[in-house]
Amino acid sequence: MKRLSRQVGHWPEFTPTILAAFWRQVVSSTDFFSFQIAEKTLYLAVTEESKGSMAEVRFAAVIAPSKTFVSDDALTSAKVRPPMPFHGTGSYAAAPDGTKSWTGSLSVSFPGTPRFPLTGTQFEDMLATGF
Repeated sequence: MKRLSRQVGHWPEFTPTILAAFWRQVVSSTDFFSFQIAEKTLYLAVTEESKGSMAEVRFAAVIAPSKTFVSDDALTSAKVRPPMPFHGTGSYAAAPDGTKSWTGSLSVSFPGTPRFPLTGTQFEDMLATGF
C-alpha cells in the first residue's frame, strides 16, 4: 500500500489580490471588498448609517470563481463582475500620474434598498497584491 506523506506546516503558495473601495461621511459609510485567492474570490459590501443612538448596518457577501475578478500584473487596472446579490461591473484604473478611478454599474441589492451603487467619484480605492 502506497502511503502519502505531507510536510507538517506546508501550505500551497498563493498570492491574494485585493480591490477595495470605500467612502465615509459624517453619519454613514460604504465599503466594498474583493479578495481573490487561488480559484475563488470573496466579494463583500457593507453599509453603515447612524440613526441617533442606533446604527443600521447592511452587508452582502458571495464567493465566486476567480474569473469574475481580473487585474493586470502592474496593478493599474482591474475589473470585477460579482454574481448576485451584486449587479453590473466595477472598473479600477490607475494612471501614471497617480490618479485613480473606480467606475461602472456595480451595485448590490440589500433588503429595502435594491441596486445600491458601489462605484463613483466619492469612493477612495486601492488595488494590491500579497500581504
